[in-house]
Amino acid sequence: MSKQRRTPEVKDRMEMDGGYGWVIVAACFVNNMLVIGLIKSYGILFVQFLKRFQASTSVTSVILGIKAVAFSFSAMLALNILITRISIRKLSLVGSALTSAGILLSMFAENVAFIIFTQSILTGLGNAFVYGPGIYLLGQYFDKKRPLAIAVANSGISVGLMVLPTLITYLFDEFGFQGALMLLGGVMMQTVVCAALFRPLQPKELGLPRSSPDPDDISGSPAPSPATYVNTDKELEGSNEEKTSFIGMSRGDKMQIASADNSCCRAVRGCMATMDLSLFKNPIFVCILGFSFFGLIGNELSVAFIPSLAKEKGLTDMETAYLFTVAAALDLFSRLLPGIIAQLRLMTRPKMLAGAFVIIGILFQFTAYYKNFQFMLGFIIVYGGFSGFFFSLLPVIIIDLIGLDKFPKAFGFVQVFQGIAGALTYPVLGTFKDLTGNYNVTFHFLGASLLLASAIILTEPLLRRWEARNKNLTDNEVA
Repeated sequence: MSKQRRTPEVKDRMEMDGGYGWVIVAACFVNNMLVIGLIKSYGILFVQFLKRFQASTSVTSVILGIKAVAFSFSAMLALNILITRISIRKLSLVGSALTSAGILLSMFAENVAFIIFTQSILTGLGNAFVYGPGIYLLGQYFDKKRPLAIAVANSGISVGLMVLPTLITYLFDEFGFQGALMLLGGVMMQTVVCAALFRPLQPKELGLPRSSPDPDDISGSPAPSPATYVNTDKELEGSNEEKTSFIGMSRGDKMQIASADNSCCRAVRGCMATMDLSLFKNPIFVCILGFSFFGLIGNELSVAFIPSLAKEKGLTDMETAYLFTVAAALDLFSRLLPGIIAQLRLMTRPKMLAGAFVIIGILFQFTAYYKNFQFMLGFIIVYGGFSGFFFSLLPVIIIDLIGLDKFPKAFGFVQVFQGIAGALTYPVLGTFKDLTGNYNVTFHFLGASLLLASAIILTEPLLRRWEARNKNLTDNEVA
C-alpha cells in the first residue's frame, strides 16, 4: 500500500483526528442522508413514476440506468478534473443546486423523457458533485480514525433510508405528484448549507511544498505570465494555409487568436494529464473495479426493485415504507459495524465485504418463498443487516490498496464502472420482470452478481503476492 509522505506537523495533525474534521463528518452525514438516502429510496419514486405515466417496467428502468451513467461519469469528471481546478466547497455547492433543481423541475413532467432529463441527468450530476468530493475531504482530515469517520458519515445514508421512504410516501399521499416533488426539492436544498461548511486544507497542512498549488482550489496550472501569450510573427506562421488565414489581420488580432488556441490546447492537455490511466496496469486496481462493478449490481441496484417486489407480494404502500424503515435502522448498524471492526482490527476489510456479499447473494436466491409481510420482514432484516458494508468499506478499501494520493482518480474510475453497471443492468432487470411476470429471476441475477463479486475480492491477496513476485523478478533482472 502506498503511503502519503507527511511533514511532522501534518502527521501530528492527522494522528489527532479531531477538530474541524468532525464538522466535515457532520456535514457529510447530512449530505449523505439526503442525497444518497434519496438514491437508496428511489424505489418509492420508481413506483410513483410507473403510476403517473403508465409505462412498462423496462421503459421506466431507463430512468435509473441513465441516472447511474450520469452519476458515474460526473463522479469521474469531479474527482479526476474538477477537483483539481475548483474548490471542493464550490463543487459541492454546484452539486447541491443541481440536485434540488432536478427534483423541483420534475413536478412539471408530462412524460418519461422529461423525467429522464430532470431525475437522471440533473440529479445524477448533482449527486456525484456532492458525494465523491466529501469522501475525499474526509480522507484528508483523518488518518488513524479514517474508517470510523467514513463509517459515521456514510451512516447518514441509513438515516436517510429510514426517514425518506415514509416521508416520500406521505408527501405523495397528502400533496399529490407535483406538491410532493416541490416539497422534496425544498428538503434537498439543505445540502447547500452542508456544502458551505466544507473547508479545504491548505498545501502546508497536506505536507506539500509552499510553491505547490492548493490541491483543492487551483486552476490546474500556474497562472500564465504575460510572456506566455506573446507570440512572434514567426511563431504565428506555420503552414501556407495558416499564413493565408492571418492575411489582413492586425498584429493584435493575430495575438488574440493564437492566445485563444494556446489556452484551449493547455486546457485540453491539463485535463488529459489529470487522467491517470496507468492505474489500469495495476492488477489490484483491476480487482477493485471487478468487485465494485458486480457488487454495485447486486447490493445497490436491488434497492430500486424491493418496493416493487413488496407490491408483487401484496403489501400496502405503508407496509412497504415500514419495511424500508426497518431496513434503514439495520443499515445504520451495518454501516457503523465495519468501522468498529476495522478500528479494532478483528478482521480484514476485504473479508468483511466478501462475507456480506455471500450472505445477501444467497438470500436473493430464495425470493420466490417470501410470500407475505412476515417473510418479507425477515428478508429485509437480513438484507438491511449487511447491505451497509458496501458503502462503508469501499472507500476505505480503495485507500488501503491504492493509497490516498491516488484515491480521487481511482474512486472516479470506480464510479464510472459502477455507472456502466447500472446503465447495462437496470433495463435488463426490468426486462426480466416483463418477460416472466415476477421479480424472481431479477433477484436471482442480483444474487449471482454478489457471489461473483465476493469471489473477485478474495483474489486480492493472490494478486498482491503475484505483483510482489513480479517486482522481485524485475529488480533481480535490473541488478
